[in-house]
Amino acid sequence: MTNKLIRSLLFVLATALAVPFASAGPSVSTPMKPLKMAPPKTTAKPNLVIDAVRWSGEFCGLYGCKAAEDIKHDLQVNKATCALKVRVRNKGGAAAGAFQVQLLYTHWKGRALLQKVKGVGGGLAAGAVTEVVFPAADIGYYYTGAPFKAKVDYRNQVSESNEDDNTGQLNNP
Repeated sequence: MTNKLIRSLLFVLATALAVPFASAGPSVSTPMKPLKMAPPKTTAKPNLVIDAVRWSGEFCGLYGCKAAEDIKHDLQVNKATCALKVRVRNKGGAAAGAFQVQLLYTHWKGRALLQKVKGVGGGLAAGAVTEVVFPAADIGYYYTGAPFKAKVDYRNQVSESNEDDNTGQLNNP
């Protein structure tokens, strides 16, 4: 074959291959626009929960506090002889500011609901645990037929990811 014929065939072949490449996308000389990334959303919030409500001390831990000798068991009256501890955990992804823990229990006559409140002024870091202690002297006599109920952040001062899991209780024996 002659050089002219070879050059003609190469030209036809090159132009046939050039069409698919040209339609495949922008030419190399066209600059690409940088991609704009949205800033990450920060939705982490604290989530305060009550892990446990329990009596402190060796003898109070499992069976509640023992009644004073002059209180009859059939009256369902007891006197706190050890502190009641409420363990609070922050299960959320952010620190919680100051909050309060409310303790509700029934008066020894079984009619009125009593309330004690303790504050945690320093707040609670994400993943941290703290214990709020209600001394026996603060509790005094109580009705054993009703549970002790505890609620963390009962005034909803801390904006949480879940506001429905803030309660716990200790059933009286």
